[in-house]
Formats: sequence, structure tokens, C-alpha cells
Amino acid sequence: MNQVAVDTSVNIPTDINEQALLAALIQSPEYYNGLAQIVSAELFTNPANAAIFAAIAELNDRGHDADQLTIIKHLRGNTDVTKAGGARYIAMLSRYASLDAATNYALSMREEYIRRQVGMELTKLQVSLAEDDLEDTITALNRLADSVNAAVDIGSGVRHIREILSDAMQEAERKHAAVAKGETVGITTGLTDLDRITTGWKGSQLIVVAGRPSMGKSAVMLHFAKSAAKNGVPVCIYSLEMSDISLANRMLIAESGVSADKFRHAQMTEDDWARLERANGALSKLPIYVDGKASVNMRYIRSNVITKHRKGQCGIVFIDYMGLVETAKVKGKSREQEVAEISRQAKLLAKELDIPVVLLSQLNREVESRRGCVPTLADLRESGAIEQDADIVALLYRPEYYGIKTKSHPYFGEISTEGVLEIDIAKQRDGATLTAMVRHNESMTELMDYNADRRTQAYNPDAHHEPNVPF
Repeated sequence: MNQVAVDTSVNIPTDINEQALLAALIQSPEYYNGLAQIVSAELFTNPANAAIFAAIAELNDRGHDADQLTIIKHLRGNTDVTKAGGARYIAMLSRYASLDAATNYALSMREEYIRRQVGMELTKLQVSLAEDDLEDTITALNRLADSVNAAVDIGSGVRHIREILSDAMQEAERKHAAVAKGETVGITTGLTDLDRITTGWKGSQLIVVAGRPSMGKSAVMLHFAKSAAKNGVPVCIYSLEMSDISLANRMLIAESGVSADKFRHAQMTEDDWARLERANGALSKLPIYVDGKASVNMRYIRSNVITKHRKGQCGIVFIDYMGLVETAKVKGKSREQEVAEISRQAKLLAKELDIPVVLLSQLNREVESRRGCVPTLADLRESGAIEQDADIVALLYRPEYYGIKTKSHPYFGEISTEGVLEIDIAKQRDGATLTAMVRHNESMTELMDYNADRRTQAYNPDAHHEPNVPF
């Protein structure tokens, strides 16, 4: 076998790397499929070499072997062969053939390409640092880091079913061990019945919590966030609706049990202050991070979450709420397309970092035009994309708010609706669609199980429950 006339133990000039790689592909066309995962035409610095590689790629796409003759013929039929160095140049490439080192050539070319791209982007960032907002520059820098990591990671996403099954069995064993210890499989919601239905929030899940105004979306979010943090999961909250101080006030009220009215009107007693101090001490120790910016987009949230996640400061994300997330203003772009973009980016973020993302959303007004005002999946604003991307959709409903005093419950019989919140799991990709009953205080700052005496009752998924009724 002819060997390339250079020392492959040292860095080879880029152009010779390119020639050696092309020579290997021409001499042994079967190498193409493996090397094509590493190399593309844009990696070549020599335009002639790039044209030859493009020809090899096109021939392979059509199912043809890419030897010297077919490459020259292809180039003559599709472009000026002189742009590829001419027939003589293609023929002389064989002198560089070194099949054993072909992968090394490809990797060296990819590394040099990444270096060039990073250099150009850093030059742009220098200008941005001098002229633009610092936050935008930091966001751009994070995007660059992500793109470099993605470029360096050239491993195939295809795995043999044996490996996937092994991971699935390990996950099943982990879940079994957690249940045996009386633990929630995922991140606990802090509500017993809801944990039974969902087994907690899990990595890669997009959870949409939706309801009409005054149904308790923010209260539910804060309860979920506090429960996760108390179990050691770092929480990131993007509060677009409430300021960070308002959010902290609600958490203090819920944790201390102080009357919301007394707190708002600054009429606390000494005992109230003592309870607030204790609540402040307890909450201050929790791993909760709040971004109270009123105007952010998913690009900002993603960049921020990735940074916090790398520091071990983000294990679950809450976004309050979807309707306030900014999107790029593109002429002719409908609101439905904007919502689709938000929900898709939220799902990709959950999957990329393997953490749950909880996205709050409003329901359409049509809910209030029907009898009973009970929400359904169809009531989600621009529901198609949200319903498609979400792994779980939880619809919130307070019958008392709509003047319904009592209702029939399949387990408790006729019940009062005072202080009752229903969390209807209307969609669950990997589980049942049931409804959890929850109690709340008058100010909706505190949520609790509907009946604490039932906490030890095991949930039987094989039991016959009517769909979408309180469990």
C-alpha cells in the first residue's frame, strides 16, 4: 500500500490532510459511510478538494462507487472539472493514499475547521462586547460554547437495541427500589394523589400546567417548586408575571401560615413576625433561584438554564407563563406558530438537559361559556403544538369559583367544593389520565392533600377508575 510521504505522528498541514483523505476515499469507496459522519465539504480549505469531496458525496447518495473515472465524469457533467483541479490532479491524488490514517486525517480536518469557526465568532464577540449589551454578548458566548460542544461530539445517536434495553432495565430497577422504599420515582409534587398518578416529574418531561385566571396556576407552581427544593432538587423559576419580591412574599405567607390579608396590610402581630422569621430561615436554605425579568425569550431562558445546570443549580425549571414569553417578530407569523416555537424549545431544553420543564399556560375563554366551566385539552390556547410537545398536561379547575357548591365524588360521595382544587391530568404520555383532589386555603397560598388520612393508601393502576374524575 502506498503511504503518504509525511510523518503522521505530527500535525500535518491541512491541505495534505485533505489530499490524503480524498485519496483514501477514491482508493476504497467503502470508507465513505464511516468518514461521512466526521467530514463534510465545508471542512475543506482548498476549493478544489471541496469540489471533489462534494462529487464523492453526490455519487454515494446515488448509490455509485466514487473512483477516479466516475468522479471525473461526474464533475464534467455537473460543473467545470478545472474547479476541482482538473483530471490530472484527481489522478495524482492516489500517491497520498494511507487508509490506516484516514480517520486521523478526517479528525484533524474537523478540529482545524472548529478552530477557524471559533476564531471568527470570537472576533465578532469582541465587537459585540464593545458595542452591544453585555447580557446579549454573554448569551452569544454561551451559544458558541454549545455549538462547539455539539461540533466536537461526533458520536452517532444510533445504538444497538441491546444497549437501550440495558438502560431501560436499570431504570426499571431504580424505580422499583424507590417504590419499595416508599419514595416517589421522579421529583415529588408534594401532593400524595398527584404523585400516585404521575409518579413525580421526570427528566426530559415537558409539563404544561394550564387554567383560567384565578384557578391557582402560580400557587400550584410555587408548591411544586418548594416541594422539589425541600427534596434537594435545585429549582429555577422564570417569573414573567410576578416580580421576584411578590413571589417571595407568597412563599413566605405559605410557609409561615400568616394570614395573607394581615401580611398585605402590614398588620402582623409579634407571633406573626416570629413565624415569618422562621419561614424566612427555612426558605433561605432551599436551592431556589428566581429570575423576575418581565421580558425574556426562550433563547435567554435556555442560555440561563444551561449555565445554572452546569453549576449544579438547576434540576427542574418553572416558567410562569407561556403567554408572556417573547418570540421573534416575523411578518406573517401567526400566534399559533409563535406558541409552537415556545413549546418546542421548552421540550428540547427538557430533553437536552434531561430535566423536567414546567410551563404554565392560560386556557381559552370558551371554558366559561360551557356548563360547569370544566376545562378540556381543546381549551389550551393554540392547543395543537402544546398538546403535541407536552408529556403531561395538567388542567386546573375550582368548581367553587363558578358558584358550584357541591359535587358528587366517586370515592367520597357528595362533597363541598369549598377550598377544593382539581388537578386534571388530561394528558400523560406514559400513564393514566386521572384527577387529583387538592385542598387550598382562602388566599390560595397553601396547597395540601384533600384527605391526609389517605396518604398511606397504595395507588392501584389496575383499579377501575372513570377517566378524568377525581381520584
